[in-house]
Amino acid sequence: MTTGGTLDVLDVSKSFGGVQALDGCTFSMRGGGVTGLIGPNGAGKSTVVNVVTGFVQADRGTVRLGGHGLHSLSPLEIARIGVGRTFQDLRLFDGMTVLENLLVAREASAPVARRGRRRSARGPGLDAATAVLDRLGLSDGADRWVRELSYAERKLVSLGRVLMTEPRVVFLDEPSSGVDLNALDHFGNEIRTLRERGAMVGVIEHNVEVIRMWCDDVVFMTRGQVLRQGSPGEVFADPTVLSEYVGGGAAHA
Repeated sequence: MTTGGTLDVLDVSKSFGGVQALDGCTFSMRGGGVTGLIGPNGAGKSTVVNVVTGFVQADRGTVRLGGHGLHSLSPLEIARIGVGRTFQDLRLFDGMTVLENLLVAREASAPVARRGRRRSARGPGLDAATAVLDRLGLSDGADRWVRELSYAERKLVSLGRVLMTEPRVVFLDEPSSGVDLNALDHFGNEIRTLRERGAMVGVIEHNVEVIRMWCDDVVFMTRGQVLRQGSPGEVFADPTVLSEYVGGGAAHA
């Protein structure tokens, strides 16, 4: 995993019909840092992550990772250069086991030379999956069907799938939502490990205490724009941020 550098979102705009979801959105993330993406519902947080990860094409602007543009790449191509994410709706393979979900994520995101190997074969992939499951407290359930898991366990599987891709950049979409303290601890531990390895971590969250606990940097968005970027203390002390957050000053998706 090559880490370090920056991820730069530069003047990105996107509309859906008559709704301006992003309007000149600009911010940066650095290697070895954890950035919280916060703001009222509809501020554009999920949309900008969708743009960065290739699921939505911007109308204007660009995204650069280490100086290289991502705007012309597909989601799979972006994943293969080291940008991973979780989703609010998880998008797991319910008809597979926990272990199979992790192995298929590694295979899909691997360079061409490493793809096509049998997922059941003993090797680096299985060893990596075993290590991830152990860290996330899921080892005993490796052979369980994903559809049988609790919501908190399923969210940990979604995290495990991202970790299997050895990412340079990770976006976690509302990791604290619907989970117990045990799962939240696992998320926190993995975020700290990713930071120590020099990865860039972006956390979309509504829980201010989680943002304060995990993040070095905060990007506050409203109406598709970045209102303020800085340390958690700086951002949450800004009266304009407080007014927008409490007032729910966005009306976009």
